[in-house]
Amino acid sequence: MPAIYAELPSVKVTISNADGVLAYEGRTDTRGIFRTGNVPPGDYVVQFRSGKETMASDQYMLVLAAGKRKVTADALRGEQFAGGGVAMRLKVGNGMKIEGQIASARSMALAENEKVINGRIYRWMRDMTGSNIGPHWEEQGVGSARRVVVLDQRYLQYVVDNAGEGSLLNRRRR
Repeated sequence: MPAIYAELPSVKVTISNADGVLAYEGRTDTRGIFRTGNVPPGDYVVQFRSGKETMASDQYMLVLAAGKRKVTADALRGEQFAGGGVAMRLKVGNGMKIEGQIASARSMALAENEKVINGRIYRWMRDMTGSNIGPHWEEQGVGSARRVVVLDQRYLQYVVDNAGEGSLLNRRRR
């Protein structure tokens, strides 16, 4: 996910298992990242707290991962971290580490026609002349499947032999 990392205040990270037993306690770095060592498999609650008022004036996004499992939350108010904190649940498989990141909404270089949904950036696409696809949100980096033409080797040779003359798409193939 593209981001411009502004220095973030350190946030306290506490991870407890389903029985409430403390599994990890640490802080995020200046980029908002934390990583644990391997933790036993099971269900965990990850809690983020900050006593700093500097977070209160912004919105944040959280991403947690353990292996291929990922949990995200966006549009979190900074006051939530300074108050009781923000907690998220995560299921962890065998021999996994828990890692996560907090990103400030200001650190995300988003244009007016972009938004973040579940950790992915979407861009607003206007309707196009001659298309039956109306305006819609499209995930950044995922190409649209419009005007797709599949060409086989014989057809490519036909195009080469005719030097691209005329409208080759309307001619019959050999």
